[in-house]
Amino acid sequence: MTDTAAPLDTPQPAHPVPVLPAPPVVPATVVAPTDEVPWDGRPPVRTERWWTLSILVSLILLVVLMLVWVTRDHRSVRGPDQLTTPVEVDQFLKEKAIIRGGVGTLALIPTGVFVQTLEITSATDVRVTGYVWQKIEGDARTELKTPGASVQATTGDGQRILVKPGFVFPDQIDSSFKIEPRYVEFIPAGTSDVPPPAPTPTTTVPPITDAPSTTSVGNPPLSGTVPPLTLRRTTRAGSSAGTTVVGWYFEAPVREQFDYAEYPFDHKVVKLRIWPADFLANVVLVPDFGAYPCRTQPSQNCTGKNDIFGIDDSIVLGDFSRGDTYFDYFLTDYNSNFGLNTFQESRYPELQFNVLIQRNVANAMVGTLVPLSVAAGLAFAVLLTITASRNRARRFGFSTSQVMATLAALFFAVLIAHQQLRNQFKDIVYFDSFYFLIYLVILGVAINAILVASPVTGRRTFFSFGDNLIPQLLYWPTLLLAADILAITLLLH
Repeated sequence: MTDTAAPLDTPQPAHPVPVLPAPPVVPATVVAPTDEVPWDGRPPVRTERWWTLSILVSLILLVVLMLVWVTRDHRSVRGPDQLTTPVEVDQFLKEKAIIRGGVGTLALIPTGVFVQTLEITSATDVRVTGYVWQKIEGDARTELKTPGASVQATTGDGQRILVKPGFVFPDQIDSSFKIEPRYVEFIPAGTSDVPPPAPTPTTTVPPITDAPSTTSVGNPPLSGTVPPLTLRRTTRAGSSAGTTVVGWYFEAPVREQFDYAEYPFDHKVVKLRIWPADFLANVVLVPDFGAYPCRTQPSQNCTGKNDIFGIDDSIVLGDFSRGDTYFDYFLTDYNSNFGLNTFQESRYPELQFNVLIQRNVANAMVGTLVPLSVAAGLAFAVLLTITASRNRARRFGFSTSQVMATLAALFFAVLIAHQQLRNQFKDIVYFDSFYFLIYLVILGVAINAILVASPVTGRRTFFSFGDNLIPQLLYWPTLLLAADILAITLLLH
């Protein structure tokens, strides 16, 4: 048996090498472009011209708004039948009033008013203090000693009738404030119209005491707190027998019908209605124009349409400033004859002394518009942070939930300020509309944040162009245009 051996030159196999399977072929994926490139702070499109146009339009609308406000603040609130001269009084009584038996049966009693203090105590109440005086024909000092006594007066047709001097404030709401006579003075016929010279600065004025005055016969005691009113000596409304002037000091809380719908442009007219004390007699109170002489020309009366008279120069009115004063007549319109067949229910003239007061618009705007403007600015800042870009969102710390939280806090701040305004007024006023406008702005910014973050609406051109650029450009022009529309509506009201 022969052994067969492998040839020596045949190579011996080494350790076996494992055959690995070929790696799986991974198909190439198309990577969508992303915005993960670091944001360099520049807008995605050129916006300089768009922002310039937006700012220009906003400035124009802001100027228009201010012009409308200035025009509204300087409007005239005088009554249409302002009386400035005795001729106008006679013409009014003949043309617009209805008098029992005709104008000739009237007894005219000149009456003047001087307001010393005026305070608006509530939305409908005003407290007024001052003087009212009347001029009676002849020497009536003896009759005036007796309370409720009658004096003689002459009607337009020459008849002599008996009337009771005095007056009534029909709008007075508290009878505890008394109306007291303070002085009675007889002015003989022919007394000069020129007022007595004012005392020199070195003149010592004696203090007022509670002792009865002896300067005029029949004077009641003077109070130690209120000095008597110095009247101009005049016989313009008197008779050949002279004139008796009787003056009363009054403190009267009166009820007024104020309209606050135009706040803060709600200029007020405080109307002091004056009735004659004699309820049934044909007596009409007429303005005593001669008691308001001009300071520079005492021989003339300063009771024109642009004159301020019958009110203290240093009167304090709080949030208001003093405007014009004037007389006019209120034509009655009662639905009752008070049980008296001789009482005239309609178109009987009642004398009114009117005081125009203007609200300090600057104070109201600082207290209302400044917080609202800040709120509008903060809402715009939130709008600028709304973006669909991830890099910009990380830079601004933007998220929809954070926007909602910020807007909610802003809403409650505006709501508290609005509540303070609502506590002052019962009805809706002009400045309420600006709070409603800010509420809509806050709601609009919140809706914009949701729509931009939505994968459906966020791709629309209105939101995607310039990364929410269009709402940002339209913010201030839209807001100011709405404010202009509200202001023009107020102006045309």
